[in-house]
Amino acid sequence: VIDLDGDHADVSANQLVTFFEPGVPPHRAAGLRVEHRLQRTEAGWRIAHLEIAMQWLVGDLPSVPTD
Repeated sequence: VIDLDGDHADVSANQLVTFFEPGVPPHRAAGLRVEHRLQRTEAGWRIAHLEIAMQWLVGDLPSVPTD
């Protein structure tokens, strides 16, 4: 969805993300909501602000190595 207001625009979208390793079925999937605030500059449109929020997750989050 794009809400244009002059030299500013608010853009929002849903994203489906799947995680996989070669030769292995997808082991994790997530739904994300992204919100962008764009601003038109002399060089063109630029991202002024970005927020990403996970809405749901199937599978486990990867562990973080502690070594």
